[in-house]
Amino acid sequence: MYLSTTQEIKLISRFNPLTYEVHALPGAMLANGSSIYGFWLDCIILLLTLIGLTFICG
Repeated sequence: MYLSTTQEIKLISRFNPLTYEVHALPGAMLANGSSIYGFWLDCIILLLTLIGLTFICG
């Protein structure tokens, strides 16, 4: 069964760490900013990505 283009984009963005960065920035920069996934989840995903890429490159 084929996925529609919208579903494919949603699936790709779920695994793209930049999605979490873009959602975390308003929460960090604005006084009453919020994140779609929650600020701590965004930070954890970015930290795990950093650790994973460090091990791959090291």
